[in-house]
Amino acid sequence: MNQRASGVLLHISSLPGPFSIGGFGPEAKAFGQSLVQAGFRYWQVLPFTVPGVGDSPYLSRSAFAGNPLFIDLRDLVQRGWVTEDELSPAYTDASKSADYEFARQIHQSILRAAFEGLTDKERNDVRRFERHRPWLSDYAAFSVALDVYNGETWREWPDLDLRSHDEEFVREFIMDHQEDYDYYCFEQFLFYEQWQALKRYLNDIGILIIGDIPIYVSENSSDVWGHRSLFQIDDQFKLRAVAGVPPDYFSSEGQLWGNPLYDWNAHEAEDFKWWAERLSSNFELYDLLRIDHFRAFSSYWSVPPDHKTAVMGQWVSGPGLKFFQKMRRKFDHLPIFAEDLGEETQDLNQFLEEVGFPGMRVVQFAFDATSDNKHRPHNYPADCVVYSGTHDNDTLAGWYHRLSDHSKKLLCDYSLPGTHREGGQIQEASANDVIEALLAILWRCHANLLVVPFQDLLLMDSDRRMNIPGTPSGNWAVRFTQAELQAIDINKFSLWNACFSRIGR
Repeated sequence: MNQRASGVLLHISSLPGPFSIGGFGPEAKAFGQSLVQAGFRYWQVLPFTVPGVGDSPYLSRSAFAGNPLFIDLRDLVQRGWVTEDELSPAYTDASKSADYEFARQIHQSILRAAFEGLTDKERNDVRRFERHRPWLSDYAAFSVALDVYNGETWREWPDLDLRSHDEEFVREFIMDHQEDYDYYCFEQFLFYEQWQALKRYLNDIGILIIGDIPIYVSENSSDVWGHRSLFQIDDQFKLRAVAGVPPDYFSSEGQLWGNPLYDWNAHEAEDFKWWAERLSSNFELYDLLRIDHFRAFSSYWSVPPDHKTAVMGQWVSGPGLKFFQKMRRKFDHLPIFAEDLGEETQDLNQFLEEVGFPGMRVVQFAFDATSDNKHRPHNYPADCVVYSGTHDNDTLAGWYHRLSDHSKKLLCDYSLPGTHREGGQIQEASANDVIEALLAILWRCHANLLVVPFQDLLLMDSDRRMNIPGTPSGNWAVRFTQAELQAIDINKFSLWNACFSRIGR
């Protein structure tokens, strides 16, 4: 990250293809080739985790397991595990929106058929994979239990020994459901195999992958079930406090996420082993890692579990610098940058300086404050990662149209200084010109790394927004057609990347 470069944010689920959700097929390779032609160096994705409530990849049943919906089913035919006839029900026209429910049903049906056709040697390959993934046993057993108990959360499972994760009982449970357990291991084996092959290809052509790791995990996850002592949970399996953030740009009531909070003393007593394994797993998946809500390592917002909003929480000290001192001893290199958005505190700024990771800037936060606003492009340091917007923001075009007249004028004066506007009024027809000029400013800015959501490359409006924070449904489903991916202005962006020294390899 000490060299100037640019990247594009587009989640795997948003890729085109013949199935109801994007995946690891040839469409991903084609998109990588387009990035190379346009001079980009990075491709940022959202968490690869199994999506949870509302199809969110930030609320997963595991911090480690990959989303099996990304597995390219065409590969199963090439391996001889399923026939074209067996695959045919999976083909569908879902070009503008991912259909998670259909994907879950059809993918599992076809992957089950493939699993049943494995040879003894192939099953041994899966078992070898499982032995080298310490998290996989809990994940597979947890997934089986969700099936057995019709999706009930682990706190509702009828057997106390299973709820309590009694190791001997869990082993017996696995043996009683060995075939289903092996199937979930097979899903992960195939996910990792396909992704590693795709990642090698992308790296070879000059594209590095930026991953995103949520700071917290879901309460109903194999991580909490299998490591309950590492979270703020009492002996009756009840949460002592939950995660969130105080009122901010996105919500006047704050955001009540509801995730269990870490018991950092318990983590430290285990030399942060769980976190080391989590980082190691993510470094295997990605070349560079964004840690979402990074500030929680410094201090986190703790909310009583019975509150309906996040307003009445309190800041509590996190593990601080000693956590990263431990991680630096465990890893030769920590390719990490911090999502440090939200409320600023003096301790957070000092912590970021001490830990030494780049922070973030988002230009959509730049034009509702004074000129010393850190999100305004002329204030960017070299050592930061700049976004035109994140997965939680509106598209640039949608954001522009919702700005107040005052902010629009400020943005226009900033992006196109000296441009004449009749009668002093901002003309709506100039919106694309203003956004285009703002993007050009971002390309020229001092920040070493610039990341732009795919939507902003094509100046798409709010209907292609990925997520609206605080809304429980209707998110994460945006998808792009092959024609839209091919509409990237290769000549313009390759020129910008070359002119402003953001050229790829």
